[in-house]
Amino acid sequence: MASNNLELCQRNAEEVKVLMKKNVDTVIEREGKISDLEDRSNDLLNMFHQHQFSMASYFDEHNCEPTVPEEQYRQNALLELARSLLSGMDIDLGALDFTEWDQRLPPPAAKKVVESLPKVTVTPEQADAALKCPVCLLEFEEGETVRQLPCEHLFHSSCILPWLGKTNSCPLCRHELPTDSPEYEEYKQEKERRQQKEHRLECLHDAMYT
Repeated sequence: MASNNLELCQRNAEEVKVLMKKNVDTVIEREGKISDLEDRSNDLLNMFHQHQFSMASYFDEHNCEPTVPEEQYRQNALLELARSLLSGMDIDLGALDFTEWDQRLPPPAAKKVVESLPKVTVTPEQADAALKCPVCLLEFEEGETVRQLPCEHLFHSSCILPWLGKTNSCPLCRHELPTDSPEYEEYKQEKERRQQKEHRLECLHDAMYT
């Protein structure tokens, strides 16, 4: 009987050791992933700050300000990324890729959508108004052919096409173009349904208490 109890205790002890080792390995792996994410996030933030100091802000150039400081920072950051692409810098947007679509840049714009973007000619009025490409900050010339996004913002082809090959949103206003990603399109639909539901609940709440 004593021998059986001893063997049982030994087996239990071995099982506990195995479980403890698995837990330790899991913790080490998790800490490694967290550390990697922190490093990638810090690299991206440093890149943002470096470009903000070295390149002129679009809003300073155009003498206008967004209403929300956080929104201004994000818009400036997107424009700086687009300018980096224009200068030939190879940017890995995976640095923004965490776990949820809300925390990262969307996937590239659909190829057919990009190919069908209208080409418009800069009018004399636009040229006289010193209208600039938001990415390179160069003034459009009269008669020049540029690309127009659905939000009606104008860009040089060489400025906007590399950007849309990385993510689907306008770097100025964040208006989104369709993508070739079924997962992301499903996410957008679900997000819209949530927003509609929240709006209905808000309207119901207002009706009850007004």
